[in-house]
Amino acid sequence: MHALVRMMRPRVMPFLFYALFFFSGSAGLGYQMVWSRMIAIGLGQEMPAVLAVIAAFMGGMALGACTLDGAIARSRRPGCWYGWLEIFIGAGGFLSAALIPLANHTALRLIGLEPSPLRHWAVAFISTFLVLLPATAAMGATLPAMERFVASLTGNGRCVGAVYSANTLGAVVGTLGGAFVILPSLGLSRGVWLLAAVNALCGVAALLLAARTTMSARTAHAEPPRPDSGEFAGADSAVRAPLRPSRLGLTVFATGLLGIGFEAVGVRVLSQVLENTVYTFAAVLAVFLSGTSIGAVLYQLFGRRSNPQWLLTDLLCAVSLACMLGVMATAQAQVFYDRCRAALGDSKLGVLAAEMTVASAVLLMPAIFMGATFSHLVQAARRKDGGVGQAAALNTFGGALASVLFGVFLLPLIGSKWTLVLISFGYLMLLPRVTGWRWGFLAAPVVLTFALPANLQVIRLGPGGHVVEYREGVTATVAVVEDANGDRVLRVDNRFQMGGTAAAAAEYRHAHIPLLLHPTSKRALFLGLGTGITFGAASLYPNLQSDGVELVPEILEVMPEFEPYNFSPGRQARLRLFAADARRFVCTVDSNYDVIVADLFHPAHDGAGSLYTLEHFQAVRERLAPGGLFCQWLPLHQLDEDVLRLITRTFLDCRTAALFNAMGGTPSESFAT
Repeated sequence: MHALVRMMRPRVMPFLFYALFFFSGSAGLGYQMVWSRMIAIGLGQEMPAVLAVIAAFMGGMALGACTLDGAIARSRRPGCWYGWLEIFIGAGGFLSAALIPLANHTALRLIGLEPSPLRHWAVAFISTFLVLLPATAAMGATLPAMERFVASLTGNGRCVGAVYSANTLGAVVGTLGGAFVILPSLGLSRGVWLLAAVNALCGVAALLLAARTTMSARTAHAEPPRPDSGEFAGADSAVRAPLRPSRLGLTVFATGLLGIGFEAVGVRVLSQVLENTVYTFAAVLAVFLSGTSIGAVLYQLFGRRSNPQWLLTDLLCAVSLACMLGVMATAQAQVFYDRCRAALGDSKLGVLAAEMTVASAVLLMPAIFMGATFSHLVQAARRKDGGVGQAAALNTFGGALASVLFGVFLLPLIGSKWTLVLISFGYLMLLPRVTGWRWGFLAAPVVLTFALPANLQVIRLGPGGHVVEYREGVTATVAVVEDANGDRVLRVDNRFQMGGTAAAAAEYRHAHIPLLLHPTSKRALFLGLGTGITFGAASLYPNLQSDGVELVPEILEVMPEFEPYNFSPGRQARLRLFAADARRFVCTVDSNYDVIVADLFHPAHDGAGSLYTLEHFQAVRERLAPGGLFCQWLPLHQLDEDVLRLITRTFLDCRTAALFNAMGGTPSESFAT
């Protein structure tokens, strides 16, 4: 019996913990999706707030991994560490459902109406970081805890690839499950509660398994091995470090920076091709995570057979070459996507499959080599006194900075093509040594540069059409396209047409109808500007002061391309332009308006659905002056019946509340769709 226990423990127990780490990974990415939406509802989707949320989430994980790494490595019971960390994540998840709305409310007041980018980012980061820190710090520490415990069971100390692969594969399930199941079925708060319950169950199961392992070891007349004991700290306990510690740390940091940078910029380019619905980002992220999981498990299976230093050289060259091939694939992404759609059809499943297929052509191969490289570097950083958590922290910290460096600075400065090329060459700068035939491997990405197109613009043009203006901005790609008749349209990410000169008469009516229904209006607010044609029509009313809010700053920059149709709103004294999220603006502005006009927001567009919520409609109602009027225009040609009914019912619920309040003596507000 004792012999059977000794045989079963090293074979079965690691797989049970892999399963727990799989579910932990699914909950972790589920949190990221739900938390980001909860925070965006309050703080808006402007780039400073978005970057602050990313930095807070990843910064908390990095802090937890680095701080607790040594304590976990010295512990005799890393399995218990892991169990309690999961329970702590669950507790933090439960609390976040109540704390995030409070933090959002406080942060909005501190951010104000027109904050500087630094103030906006700092307030959003600090409030998010503090609220999420208990849970995110515990998340970051789960990797070193799980690695130490599984290493003690396998007996050779080499399991980073397997642990990371299981966790990342779970993240794929969490990404897709969060977007397609949890959010539509449960909503935000109940979704967080479900994820917290998953963490709590994982924690309890881990504690029971850890206790069972200890009991089995004692039954076999042996103490459970210490992480620094000779039982698994010998020559096969870790990969021989291919670099000096300082160089190894720099490489771990840089690969995190470059990897997340490639993903972020690649997703931006694909946004010009894919549908950009609430499900698109989940599909693309699932592809990237699947690749890293495959790479990690391949390293676990085959990595020990190679010389560590040469393996690192080969992996870095492979990542660079795969990134260059991915850049080439983006140039053909539109053609490939059109063929996939034609073959797979227009059903939801067909569209999802087409998006994931195109994303795989661009991201899958680089992600596979990135996953293997991460596993190799972290395994090489493993020491008796820790190392795994510190390496993971450096990699995560690099990833947190990637969006700022590549998305905010380099992408608008040099464009997506050269940003991706620079990332590819960045991996070559990390090579420890190159000799012999590997010089050819090194030269391949450089040679492929000459095969790339002049740019990665993806713009559909009709016969005789041409691009007048094209800007790759921080939040979106904006283009002004002119057809053979001289009519111009505004395209955002190529998928969304935001009006044009040929439809100027209809766009004027979007302003005239609500303004004429309130003939004594003195102040008006326009949410969503596009070409500025609707907003510019407000200048025709001599006694009217108007404010216009647009989320994408680049749209404001190209507005002069639609003159004179838009009456040059940037040069009108009675028209004020704001680059801001409409929800945040409505919640922070002190002014009341006689008329508020909301543009046609497509609810399938990621983030736009929140502009049709009861909370947003109520915030708009609070900004109405007595007797004020709110007009919400709807893109009826892009809505199915169920979505139209939902929006209308939500709108009427808010109107009913306004009329109910009016019975107490307050003049009622008028709502119109």
